[in-house]
Amino acid sequence: MAHHRQPRFITDHIHPDPTQPFLNDSRGHHFILCAVTDAMEQFGFVMEGISLKELTGILLWKLWKSAGHNTAPMSTELIQHLDDMFVSALSIIRRFRNSRQPSLSLPPEILAIIFEHVPEGPHPHLNLDDTMWLTSYQNTSELIPLTHVCHQWRIVALSTPSLWRSVHDRSSLASVAIERSKGMSLNLVITREPRPYHAIHSLVNSYESPIHELHWICDEDHDPHGTISHLRLNFRAPRLEFLTLRDHSTSDFESFGPILFQGHTPQLQYLSLSCSQWFPSNEFPSLTHLSLSKIRGSDPNIILRATLSLLSRTPNLRDLVVADIVYQDGNETRIILLMFLTRITFESMKHESISVLLRHLDISPDIAMQVFTSHATNPSDLASLSNHFSGRLTTLQFASVDSKTQSKASVSTGMRNMINDCSFVVSAAGSSSALRYNVRGGMVDGLMVWYDRLFNNLPKHDIRELWIRTPWIGGPGWVLPGGASRMKSWSCLETLVVFDCSLHTLLVFLSSVRGICVNLSTLRLIWTTSGASLDLSVGQNILTEFELRGQGCRAMALVVEAQVGECDAVRHAPEEVEAVFEAIEYSSLRGENPCA
Repeated sequence: MAHHRQPRFITDHIHPDPTQPFLNDSRGHHFILCAVTDAMEQFGFVMEGISLKELTGILLWKLWKSAGHNTAPMSTELIQHLDDMFVSALSIIRRFRNSRQPSLSLPPEILAIIFEHVPEGPHPHLNLDDTMWLTSYQNTSELIPLTHVCHQWRIVALSTPSLWRSVHDRSSLASVAIERSKGMSLNLVITREPRPYHAIHSLVNSYESPIHELHWICDEDHDPHGTISHLRLNFRAPRLEFLTLRDHSTSDFESFGPILFQGHTPQLQYLSLSCSQWFPSNEFPSLTHLSLSKIRGSDPNIILRATLSLLSRTPNLRDLVVADIVYQDGNETRIILLMFLTRITFESMKHESISVLLRHLDISPDIAMQVFTSHATNPSDLASLSNHFSGRLTTLQFASVDSKTQSKASVSTGMRNMINDCSFVVSAAGSSSALRYNVRGGMVDGLMVWYDRLFNNLPKHDIRELWIRTPWIGGPGWVLPGGASRMKSWSCLETLVVFDCSLHTLLVFLSSVRGICVNLSTLRLIWTTSGASLDLSVGQNILTEFELRGQGCRAMALVVEAQVGECDAVRHAPEEVEAVFEAIEYSSLRGENPCA
């Protein structure tokens, strides 16, 4: 059998006629380039035996010779030929360079999964203030750069329907995205009345729409008095799981609203209604998350009746958010059972309105209750909310909160951070219950009376663990002034946890309360300050006072904890300090805060 010799060089396949004069001008260069290009594409495996550097040098030298020495006679056509030649050359070089990138060896299915994580967040006109919970909507325009990397990436990006599921009515990609989604469930944002003959208009007028998420948010900048017509929500939505309706109506709230989507929303789980003049009259058997905010009306009794009516049609509700609504208790006597409710949040609500709503709800004490409030609220009224938990709260925390802490909390719960300027958190928790007060406004001396009243009215006889996390050098004695008088009711306290406080300051405070908190047996000192060291030395007079006050009390153990990487910043206690504790343990920071 005859064996054909493999070509040693690409130019082995180039057989131009040397007698042809065009080989000496740009047409000849273009011919050679095309021949080289064809050979490279046909025998790409031979590239290792060719000096691309030499080939490029020859082409550049030819160009320099033609352009540098024959400038005058060069025609526009000749210049265009030269331009085409080098554009083609660059295209070939880039194609071969891209073909050797590791990412191009990935199967299209893997690339598609990676591409789904490219959009960093939602559209700038859609945020958690509108939806309350994290959505699946993504900014599709962030996919465009992927289509310009290489031919393979472009094919994968444009042919993967799941990448084009998010559609915004103000985006120039809206119609294209709907077409590329190929019937997949869509995440749709509408900010204005859909125009006739537009692709979105067809979606909201189809018999069974493929919409998975619908966020109809009237754009206040373009239409400050925009309203959402329920007639536009008269299509069947069998795939709908997330619905956001934010209106800008100035009309009074109506007691009974329309039935949306022809009553056919079997999969709806998230519903957020803001500034609405009506609540839908649908049955919501699958609804688990409900947010009601900024509902306005001249008669708060009507709003209460409508709220209770809506809640009565959500038997599987697990998360309820009520914000900036006024309720009054008129002749309403209904009690709504929400047996699966695990979290309820109140924001910008007067205590009277919160109490009115809670009186009409039958909910378990095994629940997490969150209240966003300010110093203008009566602290005694806030503390009265703890009566709902019937002795289930065993851990109490007082902490300052920074923006990083709030952001992490928002991500972990999947819920938006409602008050960015929240400064302090007072929270209580048990094995299956939690009560959290998020307080706006800075901490000044004049407000200590406010916190004093809040602490005094919280149930303390069941508290076994107290956390204090504040940035002040004054330590717990500053946060809890008059320590002895305040701690009288804390007879069951077993553990005290303090952040970033010197042991000297801490023992001064404990000396004043140790004879009262007779069951206090564990002191946890947590050090989180980067770049600073924790000195565990204490003056002898303080140690003597601490020992005298501890006569008849339980022996106390000291646990010193530092974040990973900061353990070297903790200096071990001297012998005289070790002598006043039953044991001293040094460790890295334990798990999460139970009150977080």
